[in-house]
Amino acid sequence: MEQLTKKERTIMDILWNADSALSASEIKDTSPDLNINTVQQVLRNLLKCKFIKIDDIVFNKKSLTRTYKPLVSQAQYISAFISDSNRFKLLCGLVDEEDDLDSLNELQKLIDKRKKEIR
Repeated sequence: MEQLTKKERTIMDILWNADSALSASEIKDTSPDLNINTVQQVLRNLLKCKFIKIDDIVFNKKSLTRTYKPLVSQAQYISAFISDSNRFKLLCGLVDEEDDLDSLNELQKLIDKRKKEIR
């Protein structure tokens, strides 16, 4: 997986944190330092690299516009740059630091599910 540029990362962070797919103008509106031309160019690059997909075509005021949704999760992107040995150390450290029983139970469910998939 290739590393994102600063602008690509900014737009991916916006999409990762959104509750639903966003249009270029909605992405632009979330950050004052973005302009629509930059957003559209970055979206084209992210589409080409298969980081995002066109989710739908919707009416926005008087015109049709595309909405975009991530194909790669934030966790997938980050983990692509962490080696296997460091990933294990990181996970162990995070579990050691976790004090919330509900979070630990959720992690246990994920581990159990993954074990079943591997077998």
